[in-house]
Amino acid sequence: MPRNWTRKTSKAGWTVSDLQAAAVRIRQGVSMHKVAEKNGIRFSTLQRGIKKYEFKLPKLGRSNSINKQLVVIGPQPSTSDDITNYKPNDSINQENNESYSEPLASKLSQLTPLPCIGKGKCKGKRTRQSGILTATPLITVFKEKAKKRKKKEKHTRGKVIKKIKEVKKNLFKYYFG
Repeated sequence: MPRNWTRKTSKAGWTVSDLQAAAVRIRQGVSMHKVAEKNGIRFSTLQRGIKKYEFKLPKLGRSNSINKQLVVIGPQPSTSDDITNYKPNDSINQENNESYSEPLASKLSQLTPLPCIGKGKCKGKRTRQSGILTATPLITVFKEKAKKRKKKEKHTRGKVIKKIKEVKKNLFKYYFG
């Protein structure tokens, strides 16, 4: 379909070679803003162009890094050091042979069943109680509950103190009596 409207902006006045030359100047140490002004390239375009033409080696430890050993498929080429240091009765080879000769049942008997952890109790949803209750019948209920709690604490606190005294008395009699 033909274009029936006129372009409002002009095309870029630089080529790929201009971008590459700007990238070289930036690598030499000239700031990106100065290169953009001198070459007539927009700063954002220059940033994109630098990112495209900047190649970095992969960092160590990346999963996609390829070693020379990974390139060779099949048996690895042996060196003269490997041949001279070869021992037929190597401890690693013996361990591997013994592990293959053991039956599967003996290996399974060594495994112990893992303990099953059940689901924990879910705590109920905590809701905030409003602190301001004025002229409502609920305020009397809260006051009564608080009074009952205080009475119960006083009553049980005395019993606990008596039990502690009795235990101390019995221990004293046991050791010194």
